[in-house]
Amino acid sequence: MNDSMWDWFYTYESEAMRVGDPQRMQLPRLHRQAWYKLETKPREGLAMYEQGKALAQTLGEACWVLFYEYWRCEAFLFYLKELHEARIAAVQAIVEARKPEYQRCAVLPNIYRLAVDAYTLIDPVGYEDKIIELIDYIEETLHPGGGNRRLLLARRSEVAFACERMDEAIAAGQEFLRLSEEEGSVYHKAGAYAILGHYAYVSGQYDVALEHVRAGELNARLSGTRYFTPLLLAWQAAILCRQGDDLAAERYYRQATMQADGLLSRQSGAYYDALCDYLELSGMPDMALELRDRQLAAVAGTGAYYDETDCRLRRCRLLGRMGLPLTDDLHAARESTARLLKPASLLAKLERVAQGDYTETRYP
Repeated sequence: MNDSMWDWFYTYESEAMRVGDPQRMQLPRLHRQAWYKLETKPREGLAMYEQGKALAQTLGEACWVLFYEYWRCEAFLFYLKELHEARIAAVQAIVEARKPEYQRCAVLPNIYRLAVDAYTLIDPVGYEDKIIELIDYIEETLHPGGGNRRLLLARRSEVAFACERMDEAIAAGQEFLRLSEEEGSVYHKAGAYAILGHYAYVSGQYDVALEHVRAGELNARLSGTRYFTPLLLAWQAAILCRQGDDLAAERYYRQATMQADGLLSRQSGAYYDALCDYLELSGMPDMALELRDRQLAAVAGTGAYYDETDCRLRRCRLLGRMGLPLTDDLHAARESTARLLKPASLLAKLERVAQGDYTETRYP
């Protein structure tokens, strides 16, 4: 089965318009309205998706029911960052999708990909085997194309990076970018450049990183959405600071924070890593600590267990570099690892902090 969700979407919309069916015309229209709400008013977007699902049920449009269930999960996962609710919604969606009436729906690969997204956001290291097994199943059984094929590559890349297999992570990220360029998806190109810019930065290849994130920012703007923009601006602030261009770095820092403040969705850990690096390099570690506190407050209790523990680890390293007490914070970080399926790597890093090694992870 090819990933033809948007072909199906546009075909249905055209036919509804051709026959002049106002109720069925409302099904695609509600998605368009909800999509533009997600970045700044995600609760309103979620409410519209629930409205769309109810309308589809009333009209007996099974594939639209599945479509709106998919977007409900997307709202929980990527915009509200409520992973407990997202995981429940994703499981319910997959159970529902197994019913006979949905087997020819173009949305089906997207529904199964939700589980990949959820497991990756919860604990990419602990669920590594399950994530790769799911990706293999989707690729071999559902034969996704388009966006799903690209996003599965992004997940392969992210899991490999979390598991510290940099060569594998870069290779998957480059394939993600290649397919995004080949298929003309500026939104996914922005995401691919963000991933590759991150990898180049932590590898110390700052010129390469700057090239990637600037290309990513351009594509993010062309896509008409702001989802990736704060992250890409944040990386430019950190890179330019390392290169000695303090004025430009400060400008990008301010732009990144302004863009992020205009979005209600929580920013990624990479966004905080970039800005905290900038603040420390600029001689403002107190502000970096405040930012880590904000990150921890945003991620704690959401179900993003890996991100929370990683944030606590980086906060402990920062406290150590500042010469501040960190005994209680180390204890809290160790307790946080109890929710991870494979905590050994992060526990080892916390032990190095306890022994006085406060350096951030870098890759050769």
